[in-house]
Amino acid sequence: MAENMKSLWYVGQGVTLFAGRLTYNALHAHSVPILITGLYENFGLRLENSAWISCAAAVIPAGVHYELDVRGEPLSVLYLEPTVARLEGLLPLLSNKTEWGGVVIGETVRGKDRGVDLLRGLYEDPFSLNRAGDALSQMIEYSQHFLSTDYAERQLDGRILKVLGMLEGDAVQEDTIQEDAIQEDAMEGLNLRERSAKEFADYAGLSVSRFQHLFSAEVGVPFRRYRAWQRLKIVIKEVMAGGNLTSAAHLAGYYDQAHFGHHFRQTFGAAPGKSMINMRSYC
Repeated sequence: MAENMKSLWYVGQGVTLFAGRLTYNALHAHSVPILITGLYENFGLRLENSAWISCAAAVIPAGVHYELDVRGEPLSVLYLEPTVARLEGLLPLLSNKTEWGGVVIGETVRGKDRGVDLLRGLYEDPFSLNRAGDALSQMIEYSQHFLSTDYAERQLDGRILKVLGMLEGDAVQEDTIQEDAIQEDAMEGLNLRERSAKEFADYAGLSVSRFQHLFSAEVGVPFRRYRAWQRLKIVIKEVMAGGNLTSAAHLAGYYDQAHFGHHFRQTFGAAPGKSMINMRSYC
């Protein structure tokens, strides 16, 4: 394994993946459930007001604050959008699970050709961006098979799911807006990430206060935090395509680097340079 391997970021419909070397990530929380996997070695994990533990893999719910101590070893983080599945959609991937403070710890990520070997292979292959989407789809399909038989998953409220689909579509395909959404909500000509919470509440047929309360209850984080995550995905995707970090942040609606850096550290626990300066692109 090459020591100078570039970080891998992949942003697709319903799933985002990071694989690379990290050192220490301060207390932070994500807007979607995640699966963290040590690709070669265990990593250190600490929740708020807890002791450090060493683990090989962990599923962390949206909104749960945690710290990482990776000591420069490669690991992967798989982000699963609620449009695909809730937290339960990641649990079948863990073997020998134990619960710890709301986090689920596993001995490894299971599944022939769909577990840790798949994630490790994506990291080791410098051209894996071209096949990451198909590989991760296999992994999610494997998990969904067990999800339907081993876990009872509550479905998202349809009104919130509709809003989530619009926001995620904007992050993955930038300025693309679904035609039915345009017709229903008359959102022509404006970027969804520039819309106010009230406009999304109106689209969902709810008052602003009810929309924000229901969104937090269904997704696990406030609407504002989830929307910030979608904007960060726009930045990541733009850099994947060969853009520079400054122009990518501007495209996502960040008017200065300080604003972007604050959101990035809040979401990932480290400055952008730790994972995005030396990353792979399609170019």
